[in-house]
Amino acid sequence: MTKIKDSSKNTRIIIIISVVFFGLVATGYFLSNDEKRELNEFGSLSEGTIVAIDHRLSRGDYVTYEFYVKSKRYTDNQRMEGDVRIGDRFKVLYSIKNPNKSRILFDSLLKK
Repeated sequence: MTKIKDSSKNTRIIIIISVVFFGLVATGYFLSNDEKRELNEFGSLSEGTIVAIDHRLSRGDYVTYEFYVKSKRYTDNQRMEGDVRIGDRFKVLYSIKNPNKSRILFDSLLKK
């Protein structure tokens, strides 16, 4: 009887952990799609500068960039694409509704 109770308890724990995990993944997916949709609908361009490069063990290299909208500085980070150096300047697509939502456009390196 004890083995059955333990097995049932373990099964419930696994189910709860699975539901929480998939809920977090789904939330991240929907937030990412919401940001893409907002940038498509309300996107505007600014110039951004790479201010840091960070290696995340399980996720790869990320850049931190800053850009200005109406004299206010915004900072964001994104997975690095290609050969990028601190100080490189790129176009940044940001939402005019919420400039905290932005994407650096790695295919638009600006001349120094």
